[in-house]
Amino acid sequence: TERGTSIVLVVAFLASTLDFATKQLALTYLGANPVKILGSFLKFHLLFNSGAAFSFAPSATYFFSLFSLSIALIAIYLLRTKKITAKGWLVVTGLVLGGITGNLIDRLFRAPYLLRGSVVDWIELPHWPTQKLNYPTNQK
Repeated sequence: TERGTSIVLVVAFLASTLDFATKQLALTYLGANPVKILGSFLKFHLLFNSGAAFSFAPSATYFFSLFSLSIALIAIYLLRTKKITAKGWLVVTGLVLGGITGNLIDRLFRAPYLLRGSVVDWIELPHWPTQKLNYPTNQK
């Protein structure tokens, strides 16, 4: 329905906007030294991840970009064919699309560009490793 599409689009827009804004804040205010929020449990730390969660397959950035695009297209297809109608699932779909959009923006517009850029990560938890890359300051 049009209402369902509106819910997904609004949630996706809000999620991707929040993602972009927090990443910009991290790029502006966080440096190489982590900021401890809850001792060693939660830190704000500017990191760059070219792979998936847990820095899985850091050299497969192009694959993850195409996979993300595929998931986004599947979600849009399911929405348009009215396979997703429950309000909760519409919100979840919007969050997924918002997250995919945020990461795809990084993969498109951060060095080395064209679906191969690294995703900005800034929340660090124990046993949640990410790959820290040297990132030129003029590429922010």
